[in-house]
Amino acid sequence: MPMMRTKQPPTSVVTSNLRYIIMLRSPTAEQLRAVLAMNVNVTAESILNPTEDKAKVERALQKLFPSAPIEKTSKPDDSVVLRIHGSGLEFLSNLRSLIKQERIRSAARSILFSRARGQRISMYLNKQAAFVGRISFCEPVGESPLGPISIEIESLDPQSVIDFLASSPGQGFSREFRERRRR
Repeated sequence: MPMMRTKQPPTSVVTSNLRYIIMLRSPTAEQLRAVLAMNVNVTAESILNPTEDKAKVERALQKLFPSAPIEKTSKPDDSVVLRIHGSGLEFLSNLRSLIKQERIRSAARSILFSRARGQRISMYLNKQAAFVGRISFCEPVGESPLGPISIEIESLDPQSVIDFLASSPGQGFSREFRERRRR
């Protein structure tokens, strides 16, 4: 009788990576953090207001995540949502570069830690600032006249993701991350 394969749960990648780490004779905390940080899922979305140009909102999303395709979804109330999905720390590398370029790593770090809940990090960015390739954090309602771009990051180790996005200048995850990738 042929063996039936069942669909593996979404955590199968995490499980296989953890098995690899456990197979090492003495896994270090750094190795374990590196594996956990690689399992990152990102969703960015923005509501397209009737007065907005779709191409401009798409451009704002593309400035943050240049390699991602944009999905357009219509809601029952006739509003349109533009959404991007991605995974892995590499998907966040452009956002990381923008945070570093703006010299707002300390502020970004503080905001990201304050918005981390369990295995999820939520942040809201000003749509107009993103359109010109800048980062401006805002609240979900009221601060961005056209509504924000909301970004949800899910990870088993949110602290490593925050360290990657906004490490303290002169220390932190960026140097460690490069060293881990070389091994």
